[in-house]
Amino acid sequence: MELDPTSADAHALLVNVYLGEHRFEMNPRPNPIGRALVHALAATQLDPQNAYARCWLAIVHFFRGENAKFETESQLALA
Repeated sequence: MELDPTSADAHALLVNVYLGEHRFEMNPRPNPIGRALVHALAATQLDPQNAYARCWLAIVHFFRGENAKFETESQLALA
């Protein structure tokens, strides 16, 4: 991230890390899902056509219980 803050893929990879923190309780830092959302949104804003970023945003919505947003982002990722 520090080397290229405009990389949608780098932001998406951070989403994966933060959701891993949540799922496996691997880091005492608070709010891993919130941190994941910030980077998922950044990734999709930087590159709206990036399927990888859209997929991770969909997964964040899943963990937040936002089913309609999950479905929308899933469809965008597949498109």
